[in-house]
Amino acid sequence: MPVGVSTTELKASLLRSAHVVAAACSLERGTAVRALRALGVDRAQLKAAAYAEVGIPG
Repeated sequence: MPVGVSTTELKASLLRSAHVVAAACSLERGTAVRALRALGVDRAQLKAAAYAEVGIPG
């Protein structure tokens, strides 16, 4: 752990898979968009769920 950084601060700064999912849902074109569409996934709902998982208002 970096010197002078609390565990809470370190946890808050970690990139989580929910961040990646939310970013993929924000895309307008590309493989991720086509894959989600083929699976019948509502990108807006998935993005909202990802934001809720990591505590980002959205």
